[in-house]
Amino acid sequence: MIDRSEWVGLGDVVALITLQEAAGALGTAKVVVRPPHRLNDDDWRSDLILIGGPSTNSVTEDALTRLPITVGYGSMDQPPTRSSTLRDKQTGTVWAVVRTADGARIRTDHGVVIRAVSPFNRRRTVLILAGGTALGTAGAAMLCQQREFLDHPVVRSGDPFEAVCSVDVAGGAPREVETILIRPLEAS
Repeated sequence: MIDRSEWVGLGDVVALITLQEAAGALGTAKVVVRPPHRLNDDDWRSDLILIGGPSTNSVTEDALTRLPITVGYGSMDQPPTRSSTLRDKQTGTVWAVVRTADGARIRTDHGVVIRAVSPFNRRRTVLILAGGTALGTAGAAMLCQQREFLDHPVVRSGDPFEAVCSVDVAGGAPREVETILIRPLEAS
C-alpha cells in the first residue's frame, strides 16, 4: 500500500523491500503493491499486507478501527488519530518518537506488527506493519526477519497477535530493532 498522496516515504520503501526479500527467500510469489484507492474486489478478498500507519494508509486506518487491538495510535479513539504516538490501552504505556536535542532528526521510533483475521474477509489474514513514522514502519518489517521474533510462541502459533518494537535510528535509517511487547489478540 502506498500513502494517501502516492508519495512513498523511505521507511515504507525499506519495509516493502524487506518484505519482498523475505518472500523471495521463502520461494513465494512477489508481493503485489497497490495504493489503497486502487484495490480491486479480488484484493479485498485476499490476504492483505498493509504498510504504513493510519496517517498514510487509509486501509490501515479502516482495519485498525475494526480489529480488537490494544495497541494503537494517539488516544485510541475511534477512528484512530493521525498521531505518531503509540499507546497500550491495557497498561497505559505510551511510546513516542524521540528526536535529537535540536529536534531535527529522529533517534528512536516505534513500530507495530499486527497479524489478525482480515476485517474485510473473515477467511483471510491481514498483516499490518506500521510505525510512529515511516522509520518505525521499516523497523516493523525488520522485526519480521528476526529469528527471536519469529520463534516467539505467540508469533509461531499462527494465531492473531500484536507486537511493538523500538527502532534505533542513525544516519536517517533504522538500524537496531528490539521487541518491546508481543501479545495474542482476542478473536474478532
